[in-house]
Amino acid sequence: MDTNLKYELIEAPDPPTPGMKRIRALRDIPSISVKASDVGGWVGRPGNLAQDGDCWVYDNAQVYDNAQVFGDALVSGDAKVFGNAMVYSSAQVSGSAQVCGGAEVFGNARVSDYARVCGDALVFGDARVSDYARVFGDARVYGGARVSGRAQVYGHARVSGDARVSGNTVIDGGQPSKPASRQPKPMAMPARAKTSPASNVGSFAPKIGSDQGDVLR
Repeated sequence: MDTNLKYELIEAPDPPTPGMKRIRALRDIPSISVKASDVGGWVGRPGNLAQDGDCWVYDNAQVYDNAQVFGDALVSGDAKVFGNAMVYSSAQVSGSAQVCGGAEVFGNARVSDYARVCGDALVFGDARVSDYARVFGDARVYGGARVSGRAQVYGHARVSGDARVSGNTVIDGGQPSKPASRQPKPMAMPARAKTSPASNVGSFAPKIGSDQGDVLR
């Protein structure tokens, strides 16, 4: 057995989708209190969870399709990461949250409860998306921004700084004055967690908001 491997795949009863397997730790991961032989969540294939870093899938969480979890990212509860989504750096997805499509959650960002981040959306920095909030399209939520309640942020909207978007608020970013650039998404590049995607946020239409943070439409 390769001693560098962090986990193995094992058959387990009642997989959420035929063919999915649980992960089982092959060594201790002290930083996240995982011990050798601990059984984790579900993955569709080995490439869904990196063997390096301290990333992990707990409980009944699922990572499948071409989705990737790497770096020190954690997915727990009944959360799902699927499609071509990526969760990395020190990001966490928990509860019954979903990250799907080509969305990315990274940095110290948190997506929890029943929130969804889909499409080509990015949630990063110290941002939080919780409750039943939705972030999708080409939206960006970053900095210390919070999106909660049943709020929706989509299109090319940018929510940053200390902005708070909650309740039934809907922010439709429409079309930007110039396209935002996105990094290419290779299938397995943990080193990507070392990049600074925040530098890719272009200049957009005038700000709507004040010292509560920035909301760009």
